[in-house]
Amino acid sequence: MSEKGGIWLLGEFDARRRISGPTLHLFSRGESLAAASSHIMSAIFIGSEIAAQIRSCERRLPQRTYICEDSTYAEYEPELYTQALVNVCEEYQPDVFLAAHTTCGQELLSRLAARLGEQIVTDCIELDFDPNTGSLLMTKPIYGGNAIAVFASNTSPRLATVRARTSLLEASPAEETELIFLDSPLPPDAPKVKRIGFRQERDERARLEDAEIIVSGGRGIGGGQGFQLLHELAEVVGGAVGASRPPCDMRWVSSGSQVGLTGRSVAPRAYFAVAISGMMQHITGMFESQHVIAINKDKDANIFKMADYGVVGDYKEVLPALAKKLKTIRNS
Repeated sequence: MSEKGGIWLLGEFDARRRISGPTLHLFSRGESLAAASSHIMSAIFIGSEIAAQIRSCERRLPQRTYICEDSTYAEYEPELYTQALVNVCEEYQPDVFLAAHTTCGQELLSRLAARLGEQIVTDCIELDFDPNTGSLLMTKPIYGGNAIAVFASNTSPRLATVRARTSLLEASPAEETELIFLDSPLPPDAPKVKRIGFRQERDERARLEDAEIIVSGGRGIGGGQGFQLLHELAEVVGGAVGASRPPCDMRWVSSGSQVGLTGRSVAPRAYFAVAISGMMQHITGMFESQHVIAINKDKDANIFKMADYGVVGDYKEVLPALAKKLKTIRNS
């Protein structure tokens, strides 16, 4: 069986050094894509001392999982990581190369596309092969989520990022995976960008892309102090805290918390929309959530149109009562 060609997937780790939720979802999507074609699926992970984390994964990984492991990769350095991916593409000539639509995935595949002189389609929600032409069909939302476009490509490699989701497809049981260690030569020149410091944002316990439950707040929260109630609820349910654009623009929360067209796209199992009106800019980033729970004192708020459950009321009264009830259920 030739090792060249096929579908290649970029693996990532979360803040706790586990294979991330979006990566596992990407593997499920890649598995479905490979099953519908004659392509072999492979994955590549880049990092330092990562083999143990990969072996401990309880979900099925691609049959061939490549590891580019070196102490130089201990810290995320996009120039070095991109060079590793370029080396892989030159040696193995993948037909398709996919990454999750995370901050890292977007940056690395965009850099890879530039280095290879290829096109890339980002934030795809569906992938399929055209049975007649063999082109990869990549479906993504456009115009702020108001329309859906399908892009076709038959170049090699075809590059795309897949919308990050933690609501995983049906997981396959773990099977034996062949781990292949790559000897990826480092670029002769030092990186053009030098890291001078690292600052950890608040609440890194659950990154938005990895969280199965997200509690988001909007302009109606009224200020940074109001987000403390959202953090308390997130603590109870084991979730992450997000926000619509206005709280980020007004610096009530960090810009990394933004969910929406110009922020992050998420699809958790449960999404609490607290004091969020439901503008399309925000809806675009969370419309794939499995369950939406809206809390707003305006009964005519647009967010209720897409909510599975809704509470009309002041979040300052609703959230403490909800957190108390959930604590009681959890401890019973």
